[in-house]
Formats: sequence, structure tokens, C-alpha cells
Amino acid sequence: MQIETQLIGRPIDTAFHTEFRVGVNGFLWDDAKWGFEHIHTDRSKKVFGRNGYDTELPWKTDGDYILLCMQKVGDASLRGADIFTWTEQTVKEIRQHTERQIIVRPHPLYRKKTQHAKCKEAVCDYFNVQWQETDVTQKGFVPIQEQLLNAWCTVTYSSGTGVDAVINGVPNIACDTGSMVYEVSSNDVSEVENPYRGNKKEWTNKIAHCQWSIDEFESGECWEHVSKSI
Repeated sequence: MQIETQLIGRPIDTAFHTEFRVGVNGFLWDDAKWGFEHIHTDRSKKVFGRNGYDTELPWKTDGDYILLCMQKVGDASLRGADIFTWTEQTVKEIRQHTERQIIVRPHPLYRKKTQHAKCKEAVCDYFNVQWQETDVTQKGFVPIQEQLLNAWCTVTYSSGTGVDAVINGVPNIACDTGSMVYEVSSNDVSEVENPYRGNKKEWTNKIAHCQWSIDEFESGECWEHVSKSI
């Protein structure tokens, strides 16, 4: 069993969580056993509700910019991909399909000052690209929930920001199959002007079966589900 950070309602300002992602032999959408074949009940409203989200929130159909979200340098969820190379290539590709403003949002933790500076210089050479300063330790930090309010869509590799986007009704483009929102996202940047806005009811229940509270650990509810995949 692998225990990872939570997906729905994940905090950015603390290392202390009360809910966790729990998978068997993995922690990403396409490599873990999540027990989806054993689902017989709907716990989506329970999990979404206690974290302050509505499972039936409709997709947004407007927005001022495309939010491209980077990830921690060298994070396991990148599975060897270089986040700086991906960011530069993705900005270049987006520009082939739209002239909408692109805001590049670095991960707020684990800075590589020199590499981030080079990446910023490279992407800002493109038309209508803005680099968002997001250092969580600095005054003026902009939370992702705030930046999602006016986003047309997000573009992610396998970032949990994709989950933040989808549960807030913002369409997402997921570039890696490990993304926890891969099946409710567009999977190609060419779809940036018409991103996925399809049904997400089944996904909300699936993702709710990936996340468990400490109370559900103690009651055995989590083990009852997860153990079927071992």
C-alpha cells in the first residue's frame, strides 16, 4: 500500500493532512490498483462535501487565460520527465493553436533559482506569456484557487493542480497518463480551444475511492476497500 498526499481539498500551507490518497503498488492514476472494480456505493458526495466541494459543479465556459502549471523539480510524479523542458515545449505547442494569454505558474515549493530563471526567460519570449511568481514563502503569494477563478483552462503534466481545476469546474489538459484527472481531461494541447467538458460523475466516485480520512483508517472503512486489491 502506498499513502500519498490527498487529492480533493489538498492544503498547500501545511504538511499536516487529515486525508490521504491510498493505492496499491502505486500512487498515480495508471500504475496503482485503486479497486475501481470493487466499487458498489457512491461516496463522492461524502468526500467532496466534507472538503467543501460540489460534485455537480458545472464546467466553466469562459476565462481570461490558460494556466500552465509546473511541478516540483525531480518529483516522482514526473517519472523522469524534465519539468523545464516540458514547460518550454508546451508553451511553444500551445502557441500553435491559440493566441490566448498563457500564465506559467511554477510550483510554490522546492525552487531551483537558476533553472527557473532560464525557463522564465525562454517562455516569456513567446507572444502574450506571463510568468506568475508563486513562492509560498513570499508576501503576495497567489493561491491556486484564486488563480483558477479566471482561467480558461489549465495545462498540466501529472500535477495535482489538475484535480484542483476539475473540482472547481475548470477544464484541464493532462499530458501524462499518470494524472489523476486523465479521464476527465483533454489529453492533447491541440484541444486547448475546445477542452474536455464531458460527464465527470463516474470519475467523482472513483476519485472519492482513492482518498480516505484518518477516521476511515481507524474505522476500517479504508482497509475494507483497499484490501480487495492486494
